[in-house]
Amino acid sequence: MRRAVQGYYPPGPQTVRPAGVTILAVLYFIIGIAAMIGFFLLAYFLASAPGIALICGGIGILIGVFDFLVGWGLLTLQPWAHTAAIVLAIIQLFNFPIGTILSIIILIYLFQPEIKAAFGQGPPPMMVPGYYPPPVQPYPYQYPATADPARRAAASRARSVVVPELRAARRPGHRVLPELRGPAPLACAR
Repeated sequence: MRRAVQGYYPPGPQTVRPAGVTILAVLYFIIGIAAMIGFFLLAYFLASAPGIALICGGIGILIGVFDFLVGWGLLTLQPWAHTAAIVLAIIQLFNFPIGTILSIIILIYLFQPEIKAAFGQGPPPMMVPGYYPPPVQPYPYQYPATADPARRAAASRARSVVVPELRAARRPGHRVLPELRGPAPLACAR
């Protein structure tokens, strides 16, 4: 059993990558490979015009690298990858008929609340039973009792200036409280 350590809180619930996001990431990897191969084949067939072939090859590399980055971002649940996948799905809507059908399915999937929450863009997921968030930090001006002799001596010197004035101003039958901590007002007790 783990010993309780001051300042230690058990780890929160881990975000689990949905299976559909993994499938979508693999799909973007495949699309990246297909884009590179397709544009290089187009460049090969346009070898008679070297300028156009170079442009086609460059476009293929850019599209392929961008698809690979989006696939990696989806695998690691990066919020920017969710947005980039939505943008790519909207662009692929114009690839009729297969690209349109596939893009509609991808868009419907990416706008599900659970998927948005996995990327940190929607409402937070429900708490796991047995997990409790860490307690709220104490009031920032609470001063714990100190065991450090140097700090205790400094506090005593500060009191030695204020306490005599309080003792001189106190009413008969009242005494000055011995321990003064924090920014609380100085008071006398009966």
